[in-house]
Amino acid sequence: MMDTQSFQRLLAQLDSLSPKQKATLQLTLQTQPRHDVLAESLPDLLACPHCAAPAQQLRKR
Repeated sequence: MMDTQSFQRLLAQLDSLSPKQKATLQLTLQTQPRHDVLAESLPDLLACPHCAAPAQQLRKR
């Protein structure tokens, strides 16, 4: 999550966007993320990259 100060700086920069950039931002904010596409693009893990536990021991979120 973005901290408040960073978010305020981001908001202050919105006026400097071109109309095309604003339209792109608006479309991006209105579009629901496609988690299914992301999941399909990630490789299957054989083990946890952090602790090396076997994939069978890992739980889905």
